[in-house]
Amino acid sequence: MAAELEDGRLVADDEDARDEAVAAIQDATPAVIDEGEERAVLVDADDVDVDTHVVETEDGEDDEQYHVEADLVRAEGDVYPKDGAVVALTDDAREYVVEALSGVTPKSLGADKADTTELFDEVSAESDGDHFAVRLSAADGVDIGTDLDPDREVLEYTHSELPDIADEADAYSLIPGRFYLNLEGREPRGSVPQEEYEQVRSELKAELEEMEGPNGEPVADRVVTKEDAFRGDHDDIAPDLTIVPNHGFDLKAGFKGRKNPFVEFAARNGMHSFDNATLLIDDEEARVSDVDLFDIAPTILDLMGVDYERGEFDGTSLV
Repeated sequence: MAAELEDGRLVADDEDARDEAVAAIQDATPAVIDEGEERAVLVDADDVDVDTHVVETEDGEDDEQYHVEADLVRAEGDVYPKDGAVVALTDDAREYVVEALSGVTPKSLGADKADTTELFDEVSAESDGDHFAVRLSAADGVDIGTDLDPDREVLEYTHSELPDIADEADAYSLIPGRFYLNLEGREPRGSVPQEEYEQVRSELKAELEEMEGPNGEPVADRVVTKEDAFRGDHDDIAPDLTIVPNHGFDLKAGFKGRKNPFVEFAARNGMHSFDNATLLIDDEEARVSDVDLFDIAPTILDLMGVDYERGEFDGTSLV
């Protein structure tokens, strides 16, 4: 007698039916099944468990019954993750995954518009029977996580979870030149106690002020604290320290553990400074003087006809 499906598991009344059910599940996976009107899903039996139960027959006698269950992994499409790899069921899926993952950078993921560092050293696909295992070799300093919620935006995840910050790190930097202490009670895995905040920040400030470029010139024109640089309703998310760089330094690249990050050229080799940002207007009648960078945002809002509270901005409209 063959096993029958009851409440999401196969029930077998004898050992032969039990063994056939187990073999059928193992041989059939991974496979594509159709669940009514829903899209086809992938089924992978990671583990097949058999539980023996004693049941009473119609004659009032005890008999053994076998419940065969499998932990199923379901995913839409023809690709799903398993054991640190990506399983692809078709040649097209394999080619797509390899191409999509090769050359992935924080910029291509939308997590960092300036970071073009490739996250994987190698993306390879190995045939495993009727499917392919696409394996990823992470680049130095890259940790491949498996718990990212697919419904969350990349930026939301990286900014709230800080997955690439070491637990023991005292501080971390976000471009351009913004430094945050890894503070207990504020960061997800903070390591700096609240009572040591001022001391650690002062030590970091001194180190940043002493940082030199390849020719011995100081990188920082000045290093300012959050209290001196920011004010407003959202000053609680301001960086603890901000570097205002000297001419020739653009603090928008990852350090990647280098001893001297300023020796290697980044993707940018030309950039305006804090003092010489320029706006060119092709209008002979245009004359603007005594203007501050803070004036740009309220000016644009005025030109677009957008209402705003005057006290929300440090600058004033030029129109």
